[in-house]
Amino acid sequence: MRVKPWAVFATDLPDDQIENGHDIVVYGGRNVAVAIGEIFTKLGCKVGEPYSVEEQGWEFLLSYRAHNDFSCRVSSFHPAFRLLFEQVSLRPRAFRNTAAYAELALSFSNALEADPRFHDIAWCAFEDGPPEPDEFGAVREGGEEAHSPIAPRGRRHFVPAWIWLILGIWMLLTSAGMLQLWFTEFRADNVAANDLAFGFFALGVGGLALRTALSRGVLK
Repeated sequence: MRVKPWAVFATDLPDDQIENGHDIVVYGGRNVAVAIGEIFTKLGCKVGEPYSVEEQGWEFLLSYRAHNDFSCRVSSFHPAFRLLFEQVSLRPRAFRNTAAYAELALSFSNALEADPRFHDIAWCAFEDGPPEPDEFGAVREGGEEAHSPIAPRGRRHFVPAWIWLILGIWMLLTSAGMLQLWFTEFRADNVAANDLAFGFFALGVGGLALRTALSRGVLK
């Protein structure tokens, strides 16, 4: 189950950006971040105070069911906004427990839809973001799928991405050892031709396996 981390929406909350002439003193969106945080609090999350990330908006951290940590960033293009809701983890994507992420994303999406302060809500996938302000309309026109934070189930891969990752690393390390042996011996006839050929074969297979793992988002 894949969660779409990007959302766009509009709000009736006032613009709280502070300007001094042509200079922005405080970027807008803190009041919206606070309101979003209140929604997460009602969903059972422990929510931190929003902090400024300058022109990127306001961000806060939250935890759900003990050890499930997330971040939420709100970027202001008042009255339109962009939201990034991500799972915080040092693990590669393939090793993460996405069940709590999907559960919270669905609950949050429903609560946001039910809140009269927010409207014109739509979600888009990681690879389609971040949506720019002139793309918000196209995101909202994505049909029923755009109203859900869960991406439709795509084609299942017979070999999981994390296996490709492990295979790629192992083959690259093997090829590195073979080729290093060849270079340190200075003469090719000191190393069996089969060993040298396997070194280049392992290098090619390792590169292909890593490319496959990356294409499936295992390191994102």
